[in-house]
Amino acid sequence: MKLFQSISVTLIASIGIALQVLQSADAFIFSRNEPYPNLIDMAQAQTGTLFNVRLQIANPTSLSQLYIDGLQLELDCVAPPKGKDHVMLPGANGEQPELSTGPLGLKANGGSFISSGGLQKVRFEQEAWEMVWLADRPTGSIICGFHVPQPYIRNDAILPPGQCFLNFRVWTPKGLHTARNEKMAYERSLAKHVEAQKDAIDKMNATSNPIMKAVHFRNAAAANEMISVTHTNRFQTVPMEDDDVVTIGDGLLVAKQGTIWTTVY
Repeated sequence: MKLFQSISVTLIASIGIALQVLQSADAFIFSRNEPYPNLIDMAQAQTGTLFNVRLQIANPTSLSQLYIDGLQLELDCVAPPKGKDHVMLPGANGEQPELSTGPLGLKANGGSFISSGGLQKVRFEQEAWEMVWLADRPTGSIICGFHVPQPYIRNDAILPPGQCFLNFRVWTPKGLHTARNEKMAYERSLAKHVEAQKDAIDKMNATSNPIMKAVHFRNAAAANEMISVTHTNRFQTVPMEDDDVVTIGDGLLVAKQGTIWTTVY
């Protein structure tokens, strides 16, 4: 049985990571079968792009942290050579491979960390990357995959062996502008309903009239229903500050925060 473990990321000069556990096997589910126009061209424009990544891996049940510094990922625009093993990527090898560029070459320098035993080097194998992007969506993903041949451990924090996938959100400037406007409109709408609920509850508590108490209770319940209907997680990954993104090839913008998925057997 496979489970997926999620690790969050912070890009330093280019990119980096923090650990959370998510027991879910549907990390990469895509709902449409049309790729973003010029997807291959956008991926080819990333040739030679170098991501400098810091992995910050935490044990959610303790205060232990594993920091892997000096991880470098260099993107190439051609498929890995025949005969060279590479990981099965979630887009190219998933249910809708037409949404992916297919596997492309990736050079990974695994970096290092300090443990109780001193400086430990980190090694990755079977590297590959892909760009996955649905048509008419403001954001796509750069997914870098590799195999971790052994566990890397510092106290109770661990990067487990197995397949790992680093997922970085990517936007066009226009797409990011649209997403930011939609997020701000969503936050204003949600805040309005939250304020309406608070106002109704305050009025309900302040009155001794049973009829008005019932009226305010109904208004609070209606506002609460609107909060439930309005609430969504789709804007959580939208970076709102220019410092939260880095410009890469073809003018695309990649987020400084992302996610790692590791397969656990």
